[in-house]
Amino acid sequence: MFNDPCGIAKHLEKLTSNLLELENRSRSWTVGETTVTDIIIAMFQAYTALPWLDVDASDEALTNADFEVIFMKGSEEVVLLLQAKRSRKIKSSGNTVVPEIFHPDSQGTQNKNLIKFAQANNMIPLYAIYFSDSSCSDLCFRGIMVDSAQEIRARGFKKPRRNIRLAKKLLPRAFPFHEIFCLARSTNTLQDIVGRATRNVSGVDASSYISVRKSRDERSEVEEVSRPYRVTASEKGLRPHRIYVDLDRAPAE
Repeated sequence: MFNDPCGIAKHLEKLTSNLLELENRSRSWTVGETTVTDIIIAMFQAYTALPWLDVDASDEALTNADFEVIFMKGSEEVVLLLQAKRSRKIKSSGNTVVPEIFHPDSQGTQNKNLIKFAQANNMIPLYAIYFSDSSCSDLCFRGIMVDSAQEIRARGFKKPRRNIRLAKKLLPRAFPFHEIFCLARSTNTLQDIVGRATRNVSGVDASSYISVRKSRDERSEVEEVSRPYRVTASEKGLRPHRIYVDLDRAPAE
C-alpha cells in the first residue's frame, strides 16, 4: 500500500521495468506503449480513495497514448502534458533505441504538435519513455524516464536520421518519473513542480506555467476546439487520461 505520490511513482517505474524485461525474455508476446500507459493510469486509479488523488480516464486509450498530470494548489494548477513512448533493445548491438520517438515516419509532426498545443494552453510538454533496465550497456534508465519535448526535438533533429533514435544520444539528461511526484518536506509549491519538470529547458519563467484551476467541464471545452492532433473519428467523445494531485493534501515523501 502507498500513501504518497512518490511511492506510487517509484513502484510504477519498477513495474514497468519488470514488464519490459519479461517481454525481452519472451519469444511470443510484446508490450505496447498504450498498455504501459493503461497500467500507470490503473495504478493511480486504484488509490483514488486517498484525499489528494483523483483520476479522469477515458474508456479506452487514445491512439497517441498521451496522459496528463495536473498538480493543484489552492485556486491554481500546473499541467504536464506527456507523450508516451517505449524503448527497445537491439540485440545485435546492445543499444537502446526509441523507435517511434519522432512518429510519424521520423518527421516529428507529433512532437511539433505536442509542443504547439502545450504552449497554446500553458502546459509543460514532456515525453515519458518506458525502459527495461536489466542491462546498463549504454544508459542505466529506470522503468519510466522523463524529458522535455523541446529538448528531445533540439537534440534529435541535429543528428542524422539513422541516429536520432539512440537513447544515449537523445536522452542524456532524462530523469526518473518519480522525481516529479516526490514532494519536498519543506516546500510543496507549484513552482517546485515546474522546476523539476523543466530542468532541461533554459530560461523558464515558472509563473508562465501556473494558471487558474479548471473544472473538468472547462477542460472538455478546451479539448473541443484545440486538440485536433489527438482526435480522430474513432476517438470522438473520449477524454485523455488525467492524474490529479492536490498539493494541499498530498503528503511529502
